[in-house]
Amino acid sequence: MKNFIAAFFLMLVTYSSYSQDILPHFSVRQLSPERVQISWKNPYKGCNQLAIQRSYDSLRFFKTIFSPQSPELPQNGFIDNTPAPGVKVFYRIFYVLADGNYFFTKSQMPVVSTDKKEAETKHDKSVIKKDTVQTEMQDEPEIDTVVVKPIHWVSIFKKSKDSLITKIDIDFFKKYRDSVRIKTKDTIVTVGIDEYMIKPFVPKPVWKASKYLYTNTDGYIILKVPELQKHHYKIIFTEEKGDEIFILNNVTDEYLMIDKSNFPHAGWFFYIMYEDGKVFEKNKFFVESDL
Repeated sequence: MKNFIAAFFLMLVTYSSYSQDILPHFSVRQLSPERVQISWKNPYKGCNQLAIQRSYDSLRFFKTIFSPQSPELPQNGFIDNTPAPGVKVFYRIFYVLADGNYFFTKSQMPVVSTDKKEAETKHDKSVIKKDTVQTEMQDEPEIDTVVVKPIHWVSIFKKSKDSLITKIDIDFFKKYRDSVRIKTKDTIVTVGIDEYMIKPFVPKPVWKASKYLYTNTDGYIILKVPELQKHHYKIIFTEEKGDEIFILNNVTDEYLMIDKSNFPHAGWFFYIMYEDGKVFEKNKFFVESDL
């Protein structure tokens, strides 16, 4: 009987010392070759920030892999599904208190349990719901742990792959793509794996007849130049492809009617009008067929 009481007392002391293990102490357990559980108890109600950090060096190169939304919770946990298998990995916790003081815990390696019964108990107690993994431990309060999914980044370019606009995660990109499609006339096209390009909408130019050179209802080409007594005008007429037809080197009348017989066929013709040696206007006009 005495031996039983002594054994029970030893178990109680051991459990008590473990259950009271609080920050800056924390627990790191190897659940499987690719799953590590980090859990902690937080005695600070004024904890403003808390971050789990991982490194493959016990002293340097720590990188934050998880930050809980409620760092002030008295008990919490996290499951890391992304450590490199077969490589030594270290974890530490960084936390900031309300008074501005911040702390780094000592780094720890995952501890692998050799107790088969404990492993079986953990297996029986594991409850997986949706994206949240909750691990219930015998005789201990429940610890909420979260599986962090790696972020799926996509690159957004504009006009060419030399003009990177930003990188965003795939979920936000879906909303961004819908917004561009609904609110603008621009288009988003795929240019590579997780690479997309915005093609701005370019409206087709709407032709507007000139008030200086145009075709009237009778099919004549009318030329009107402003303030002829003050300026010198020159006009070069060309085909649609740029071949020159003829040149008016010196316009002598403010109002001039040009017969369409000067043009070799019906269709569009282009011209450049110069005023005192400078380009005054570029435009085109249409010559109708007599048929």
